Amino acid sequence: ALTNIERHFDPHFQPSRCLDFGCGVGRLVIPMAKRFTHVVGVDISPSMLQEAAKNCVQHGVENVEFVQSDDQLSKVIGKFGFIYSDIVFQHISRARGEKIVARLIDLLEDGGVAALSLPYSSNASPTTRSLRWAQKHVPLFHGVVNLTRRRRFDYPLMQSNIYQPERIFRLLEENGVREIFLRFNGHNSNVHDHLGMMVFAQKGARDTRQTKSYGA
Repeated sequence: ALTNIERHFDPHFQPSRCLDFGCGVGRLVIPMAKRFTHVVGVDISPSMLQEAAKNCVQHGVENVEFVQSDDQLSKVIGKFGFIYSDIVFQHISRARGEKIVARLIDLLEDGGVAALSLPYSSNASPTTRSLRWAQKHVPLFHGVVNLTRRRRFDYPLMQSNIYQPERIFRLLEENGVREIFLRFNGHNSNVHDHLGMMVFAQKGARDTRQTKSYGA
């Protein structure tokens, strides 16, 4: 992601503060801590954050802070030069996800860049789509599927959501983004039956022109 930002936005991109939204156990937070002065890892799961903190201690990383997430990111303080999120938004409903995207852009400092992975289309077969619909809408059906997969009956259904690109683009522009570019990330289609895009969005680009660019 940083190589793409240096190529398309700023060859000397080196902000001091970075935020990883959906950081999990800190897989990316630790290498980020070697690049940035201060890193904030955000996740909705307290157990994930606890594990991430342990991993940082094991690696001798001290410039990382972990914050539990809510839809308003109310516990996140300050602005960031770089915000990153990968393989997270498909597990968040579109209405909630759009609000979170807007909030993440609000947390960008002027000239800062967000790199957000967003699924834009389903690549699932008709059979898989029908199964997911039934799991979501037919009473007890998801529980039966859980049992066939040797899970407990009340194991929660993992969300699988897609986002409308035109809504995302408009949301970004309305929240101060002046330039974007896209890369398609094939891993989403392989792992979650999604076609995904990584959106690189710069807030308040220095030339302040009201333009957007699309491409790789």
